[in-house]
Amino acid sequence: MHRWLLLLVACSSPAPEAKLAPKVDAQTLERGKPVDKAVRKGESHRYRIDASAATVVKGVVMQKGIDIALYTYDPSGKQSAELDSPNGDNGPEPFTIETTVAGAYDIEVRPFADAQATDAGRYEIKIEDIMTADAYAEEQAKQRIDSPRIVEAVLAARAKNQAALDKFWADLKGKAPIIEPYPGDADSRLVTFVMRSSAPYVGVFGGPVEREQQMLRIGDSDLYYLTGRIPAVASFEYAFVATDGPRPLHEPIRPDVKRTADDRFAKRLVDPNNPLGVGGMSRVQLPGPPAEPYLAENPATPKGTLKLIELESRKLGEKRRVGVYLPPGFDPKQQYPLVIAFDGEVYGIEKESRLPLPRILDNLIAANKIPPVVAALVANGADRRRDLAESASFAAFLVDELVSKLRADYRAGLTAAETVVTGSSLGGTQAVYMGLHHSAVVGNVLANSAALWPRPHQFDGDPPDYVEGGMMIREYAKGPKLPLRFYVDTGVFEAHLRDSNRRFRDVLEAKGYPVTYAEFSGGHDYAMWRHTITDGLIVLLAR
Repeated sequence: MHRWLLLLVACSSPAPEAKLAPKVDAQTLERGKPVDKAVRKGESHRYRIDASAATVVKGVVMQKGIDIALYTYDPSGKQSAELDSPNGDNGPEPFTIETTVAGAYDIEVRPFADAQATDAGRYEIKIEDIMTADAYAEEQAKQRIDSPRIVEAVLAARAKNQAALDKFWADLKGKAPIIEPYPGDADSRLVTFVMRSSAPYVGVFGGPVEREQQMLRIGDSDLYYLTGRIPAVASFEYAFVATDGPRPLHEPIRPDVKRTADDRFAKRLVDPNNPLGVGGMSRVQLPGPPAEPYLAENPATPKGTLKLIELESRKLGEKRRVGVYLPPGFDPKQQYPLVIAFDGEVYGIEKESRLPLPRILDNLIAANKIPPVVAALVANGADRRRDLAESASFAAFLVDELVSKLRADYRAGLTAAETVVTGSSLGGTQAVYMGLHHSAVVGNVLANSAALWPRPHQFDGDPPDYVEGGMMIREYAKGPKLPLRFYVDTGVFEAHLRDSNRRFRDVLEAKGYPVTYAEFSGGHDYAMWRHTITDGLIVLLAR
């Protein structure tokens, strides 16, 4: 029979008025003197250890052909723990006794009485170590905590050394999060997020923590931490949540209430000890800021022009802004490739855009990495999810209204092979959708961190978590091969989104599509996509 560890508690001193239970006969057990015995079902062997207060006794019973359970008793005779490992009738049965008072502590060895248990066997019991409670606490901290810096803080909290904890926090100023070597792997690092708060719950999200995760409290202090493993070269955003409790396991949808921004995300906290950050998020860049050869503003680089137009869309039933990029030296008689980018406000319509596509195109053209192109930066409407979550009406607007105008006015994207559609996150989802349903117009798909995992009605209903998502990937797998080329990338920290993109890559390769797939050492943010979009443009547009 296999049983797990049931309970292990520190012994406590009996109340002065309590009547002590009578002691039973027991054999004295000493360190360095193991005892080997035969035992049968129904028998019970008792051993006694004399221990000082604030001491930890570590020992083991080696089972030899019989399944044994252990029972420990404090000096009053009260049972303090029942233990059994999942090792069956052979192997170690470890035990630990933590004392708070000096006295005689007993261990009872008793075979299981289960009908299927072996009738007889042998065992060896021995004490492996006796140490102070402080030494044991340090040993345990080093075993369960990766970060040496956090081990120091945990021991300071145990010792009630507030001055040491205050110094630990002060030393993090300008140096957070904590970055340390990862034992045995030069290509990895330990990252430890630390936050100070009086809130009963503190969480962190971003980077290696794709979804919010509760941080661990350092003793009874107001410091919290969480440690993870990251690549030695990594770039990502993160933030903290300090509130009254963790996120609910299930958050029901109320049809009568319009979805708004996540309240926890809206109240996020930046790391007060990290000077890097933007948009209410803190940032990690290892080993330092990445090179940005195609993002730099170079006065000597010839500049294209950006013209804002507004289309009255019958397909959408609304007006839609579009930024039209024309390359340096644009010639209306020449034919140009076309790049259609979603989330136009972020991609260059606004002056301070997080992903300045016009500048990127200027630099790529000047470096002769791509030919001169026309680009359409399509602004979001009133509902981004409506447009980009596999939207047939938005796709119809692009194909029937936008592309037709760009072909007529700028001789851009006259063939599907010369047309690229691109986006990130949900924008990447819509780019993949465009390829699936409109390959006669769009022949190239550039998807950065496309959200390919959503379940049916993910954004307009209340699908349960156990319903399968990624239906568009299945459509590509089951449908005929289309005249499409792909550049697909995702971040190593993007968890289920990363996994769905890997699955999409496998489907595309199995179907024989030309696909370039890449993973970057980062998460779901524009600071990565502003670099990787250049890779995709070069792959799909190179001369």
